[in-house]
Amino acid sequence: MRWSAVRVTVDITPGQHDQSYLLHVAAADFEDSRPVMWLAGGLLVASAAAGTVDDPAGLVRAVECCDTDGDEAEQREQLNQLRKYGELLFQAAFGDKWEQIVEAAVKADADYLEVAVRGADDDDHAALQALRWEALHDGTGFVAAQGTTYQGRNIHVGVVRFITPSRAVPGNDVARGTGLPEITHIPKVLFAVGSHLTDKNVRPGAEFMGIMRRLDRDGGSIRARLLECVTRPKLVAELAVFKPDVLHLIGHGELLADGQVRVQLRGDFDEKCYYASADEMLGAFAEAEHWPVMVVLSACQTGTAGDGRVSTLPFAARLVAGNSVSRGVPVVVAMAGDISDTACRVFTQALTTAVGAGVPLGKAVIRGRRAAFYNGPGPDAQHPAPDSGHWVMPALFLADYVGRDVCLVRTDAAKAAQKRVKNLNLDIDPLFYGRAPFITALDRLLDAGDDLNVLVAYFSNQDKSYGGMRLLQELGARAVRSGVLPVLLGEFDNDGPRDLKALAIALEGRINDIRAEVLGLEERRSETVAAVSAGANGLGLAKAIRRDLDALVAVLPEDDPVRYRAAGQPRTILLCHRVDGWATVLDDLLDLLGPHGLKGGVTPVPVVLTGAVRSLKAAAGEDARFRRPWISFEKLRRFQRDEDSEDILAYQWWLLNPPVTPDGRQRAFAPKRGAPGDDWKNTLRTVLDDKNVMYDPVIYALAAGLSCLVSASDDALLASYAQVLK
Repeated sequence: MRWSAVRVTVDITPGQHDQSYLLHVAAADFEDSRPVMWLAGGLLVASAAAGTVDDPAGLVRAVECCDTDGDEAEQREQLNQLRKYGELLFQAAFGDKWEQIVEAAVKADADYLEVAVRGADDDDHAALQALRWEALHDGTGFVAAQGTTYQGRNIHVGVVRFITPSRAVPGNDVARGTGLPEITHIPKVLFAVGSHLTDKNVRPGAEFMGIMRRLDRDGGSIRARLLECVTRPKLVAELAVFKPDVLHLIGHGELLADGQVRVQLRGDFDEKCYYASADEMLGAFAEAEHWPVMVVLSACQTGTAGDGRVSTLPFAARLVAGNSVSRGVPVVVAMAGDISDTACRVFTQALTTAVGAGVPLGKAVIRGRRAAFYNGPGPDAQHPAPDSGHWVMPALFLADYVGRDVCLVRTDAAKAAQKRVKNLNLDIDPLFYGRAPFITALDRLLDAGDDLNVLVAYFSNQDKSYGGMRLLQELGARAVRSGVLPVLLGEFDNDGPRDLKALAIALEGRINDIRAEVLGLEERRSETVAAVSAGANGLGLAKAIRRDLDALVAVLPEDDPVRYRAAGQPRTILLCHRVDGWATVLDDLLDLLGPHGLKGGVTPVPVVLTGAVRSLKAAAGEDARFRRPWISFEKLRRFQRDEDSEDILAYQWWLLNPPVTPDGRQRAFAPKRGAPGDDWKNTLRTVLDDKNVMYDPVIYALAAGLSCLVSASDDALLASYAQVLK
């Protein structure tokens, strides 16, 4: 789809007299300048209106923080102040020229109007960047949240902040000459959480899970990796190895005593926390020799300018500008003040969904803000906007070479992966709590440069699997998004194959299922069955399985992502469920494994096994052959019960983002603000005993009757908002 925008730039220069300035507004075939003045150090008004403003310092304070602790009277007053501020800024910038600008956008048949505020590392431009341009109000509505109208037509309006990157670092001039590179593969996103995943003031677990589920439901795909309690060294290491297209940092941001805004990371040597400056973050990129295309800062204050001397530009703007040792990041999304966790989550979920769908950056931010502004209908509506100003906080910072209608992601690869995941019956709700080691291990399995090629997911109780099949489905879907074809053996109607012939027939059947479901091809007799019939086992059988897998890859279309994998990289992966029930076949199966996963070749064919510890770990773990760097044992278990326990994380991912019931009416809940934390934690832990948190309706029924919880469904809100977009 072709998108277009009319971009209007806003710039400032000193006037002829002290304290006077000229504000320049320009677009194609349009240019205007008008005298403006600063009041109270943070309010820009038209010079003619300067004498009419009562308590300008109060207006500035009102827009710096929108948290009224739920006091309705204070909330209404704060919103009224925000409107006054927005009207004064609107008149200072556009005045009676606004209709002319909007008319130009209509005549150009543009999809949206983009207000681009220019910035530089000087006091005047830093002050211009720090203004709440997202609060612009044309006398009818907040244009960045509600749009503006012209002759009965509603026009979307977005706000971006332009930064000129430093030219002192090699690579910036190259970037300026080529523009923003489009991501043509499935985007790699690194979620780095500075706080603990269970932090009740940030709820990063809920934000992460909401993004993952919404992308899956809306047909998008990302390759996600999650770093919890991230330290700077861990961040550097992950940037260097994973090389994400997008870094999404979730945690706390604060204006500290040194006058600088810093973001929370975990301290080294078990320190509780460490706050990193923008220069330290840029240093991490330089040390890793990897700069993401986009950084999302779900952290308060990262879009505001500190008052220290290191830099007057906002933290996010510093990341775009770069410094003497590190080039900048072309796209940064940040929060310009203290934002509620709900508004931040809803904004980032709508933003990432739009970016993943190929929507231009400017319009994606518009959708995110309007979602954060929107309040769903009905008695269960508990969203903090629009009756608060939290929706004004998200801000977009761009390098000035980024085009006005640039799309960050081409969706072809994501759509193809989503189709394959569905055809392979791997399309389940994301399952990440308590499973991070397996996700990390899979990425290692798919990297030929890593020694790990066999992963064993074991559990203690033979009567339970703790989601082993769901885990393999999740790993299979992730493999697809990495350009690798998964072959999943399980679940079986009985305990699984009882001998090698049954195993060979099961593998042949699964390969033929893939031929039919993915490629529309007829069945093919496998070499594995023929090899078993001829009495092969061990190395001979492993080679036959490899030939069958190679034959499956060979019939894929030439433009298939699996065929694009570099030489020597794995193209297929075997996923085997409950192998502890495979009788005597288990010993034969273990005999097929070696340093390259499946024996019989040097190109890795990784293997993942699930099963009970009594037979599986005993069979492999006590064998000296399997005490090697190429095999890893990870325990599948229930939630832990410590202070920052995963049962609370499960709450964040499932009570706030529950699977949708067949009738689409699943309710979701969040702790009521001010409610004692132990009330809902202890109740939830009691209910979780011996129950599956993903499906047990008792959890939701109980939540509905607790006074310490309120209805707060991110999904319901965004689904309702999506109807408004249509």
